[in-house]
Amino acid sequence: MLVSGVDRRVRPADLAREYRVPRALIACCVDLGREAVDTRSNAEETARWVREHGYRTVRLVTSDWHLPRARMELVAALGPQVVVLGDGVPSEPRLGTLVNEYNKLILRRIALWTGIGA
Repeated sequence: MLVSGVDRRVRPADLAREYRVPRALIACCVDLGREAVDTRSNAEETARWVREHGYRTVRLVTSDWHLPRARMELVAALGPQVVVLGDGVPSEPRLGTLVNEYNKLILRRIALWTGIGA
């Protein structure tokens, strides 16, 4: 499992303690991506990780309101050879958050369609 966009100060032991899982499980099965700072760089970081591991299917987990844009970015970064399954974690975002996210989704979709910043 990759956790993308992790703050550099977070240690694997911190995750094990926070989520009450054995440290050995984190050490064996969880990679921490520390390069991403936004949705687009999360997709790029994840795409590199997916390619390094040779995966053909990935499951994207993020908040329900963010899933459409995050999935769009990841699909764009990976290309058609990898299937992206999305799971939205239920949340209760404010209206302003939803409006802002919708605007980002539309603008980025137009950018991808036109090849701007692709």
